[in-house]
Amino acid sequence: MWFLKMFLILVLFIAVMGFAIMNLREHVTVQLYPGREGAFDVQMVVALFVAFVGGMFTWFMVSLVRDLKIRRETGRLRRQMRQMEQELTALRNLPLEDVKAEVPE
Repeated sequence: MWFLKMFLILVLFIAVMGFAIMNLREHVTVQLYPGREGAFDVQMVVALFVAFVGGMFTWFMVSLVRDLKIRRETGRLRRQMRQMEQELTALRNLPLEDVKAEVPE
């Protein structure tokens, strides 16, 4: 299975590098704010790389927030479980003399 995974990663890497090499001379105009004068003329590969890094950063931040929420919920559930275990232990340790036995007639 690891061989297939590495093979697919290699094929993807070769495809991305081929795309970058074939479009090395292509330039695109990037406008950060539409209607303003600040347009940049950059290579298409650089623009795609910056977009990729921006997407990865956004994905990382969303995943970080989700992970922190899950950790907080896990901590809350563990505290609740400890509290319930302590309550159960206290109920198990109640003396039997306090419990009235019902005698069947």
